[in-house]
Amino acid sequence: MTTASNMLVRSLVTYALVLPLALVLGYLLATPLDFSTLATVGLVCMVLCLPLVLKWHRPILFLSWNLSATMFFLPGRPELWMGVAAASLTIAIIQRTLLQQMRFIFAPSVTLPLLFLAAVVIGTGYLTGSFGLKAFGSKVMGAKSYLFILAGIAGVFAMIAYRIPRQSAMLYTALFFLGSAANSIGMLAPYVPSWCYPIFLLFPVSFSDIQPLMSTGFETNTRLESINWVCSAITYYLLARYGIKRMLQRGNILRLCLLIVVVALTLFGGYRGRLISLCMTFAFLFFFEGLFRSKYAFVIVAGCLLTGLLVVPFADKMPFPIQRSLSFLPVNVDPAAREEAERSSEWRVQMWSMVIPEIPKYFWLGKGVGISLQEMDIAEASHQSVEDTEVANMLVGNYHNGPLSVLMNFGVWGAIGFLWFVATSLRALYINYRYGESYLKQVNTFVLALFAAKVVMFLFVFGDFRLEFAQFTGLVGLNLALNHGIRKPVRTKAQVSIPIRTREPLNLSPGMPS
Repeated sequence: MTTASNMLVRSLVTYALVLPLALVLGYLLATPLDFSTLATVGLVCMVLCLPLVLKWHRPILFLSWNLSATMFFLPGRPELWMGVAAASLTIAIIQRTLLQQMRFIFAPSVTLPLLFLAAVVIGTGYLTGSFGLKAFGSKVMGAKSYLFILAGIAGVFAMIAYRIPRQSAMLYTALFFLGSAANSIGMLAPYVPSWCYPIFLLFPVSFSDIQPLMSTGFETNTRLESINWVCSAITYYLLARYGIKRMLQRGNILRLCLLIVVVALTLFGGYRGRLISLCMTFAFLFFFEGLFRSKYAFVIVAGCLLTGLLVVPFADKMPFPIQRSLSFLPVNVDPAAREEAERSSEWRVQMWSMVIPEIPKYFWLGKGVGISLQEMDIAEASHQSVEDTEVANMLVGNYHNGPLSVLMNFGVWGAIGFLWFVATSLRALYINYRYGESYLKQVNTFVLALFAAKVVMFLFVFGDFRLEFAQFTGLVGLNLALNHGIRKPVRTKAQVSIPIRTREPLNLSPGMPS
């Protein structure tokens, strides 16, 4: 066929596809808010974006991992990273089937406990009958919590499907840690024109984002959660990219000042746990960088003492969210901030005292994370007293305690799987920290410090297995993809023993041949 004939055939095929599709979409858009319309338009957009997804699904996965963006066009409005993880893993499996040279990163010590946990989660949901999604008309809610955990596991396998090349290591690190800064987009709702409102379908606006901006000050208990997200993202990236030691070296004064500013602004979130987590991350990073035996130890200790001397006299004059963040310290803060923090701690302790006697009941088979619609109505109505709030949190499985959130929901098998995963992950991160490539030294050090801090927070301070499990798996997946698996010790020339053959000594005794 000639070139003109080929072009004619392509044009006919294009029109045969485009014109009917345009007619169908035009008919459906007459009812734009109908579910069938949203599903059809979403499917068409997905097909049109398929080439982009095939090419860029990996950086999108790392970018979206810490985002709170939602897929608003799907029932239940699942998180964006969940859909990207599922799509990326599916693409990797298809490519592995078609391409023999493609291999997933081999890390059985980490993947085996994840598979065990997936079996425990699925088995618990099936045996307790707690799989259900209200968006599909189910009388049981809880499927989204199960999907959070399973998507966190799937995301690890999607991350280790490919090896991040050396020239892209810092790019993927920046995407992973700085991606959460986009969660502050919801804070812009009071300032943008109405034609920008559709973007808030992707980045939902919470009351905690806009209420402080609409108020005249900080007289009430307002938490600037969006600023907390942005500052935490910048802090993590600076520490992963440069570390504490390089920050203190000559010529990095601007970066050090930026780090101090963003850490201070993080306190406007009003979360004590965030400050405790940052302090533990700094402490672990200080240890793993070996600064305790360097000349910088005195500088850091002096800086901490100076900060304390500046904060203590003026603690009660600071904005209310900062005072609430500091309320666990022995400093003089507003009595209202201290009372609120103490009341929060008291009702948690009271709830734990009610939950602990129930552990034997769910020891072998957890109760799952699903609740019935009647229990949900009770939880929504239970906000009149401290006791009612405790009952509501117990019903929805929000125990504000990491070990309880595992034991009560998934029993002893979930606890075994989680501890198994944590132990093997710490070992893998430590090995990569010791024997990883030199260009990944700082990233490996920070990921190990952050993972260790999150483990301590989860076990002893505050934790929710359903919501935080993906944070653990994301850090492990990033580390394995950057290091191309779990590194092995490199033997230096001094460690390699080369056998030297020696000649037998001459025996010159009489009567023996020489």
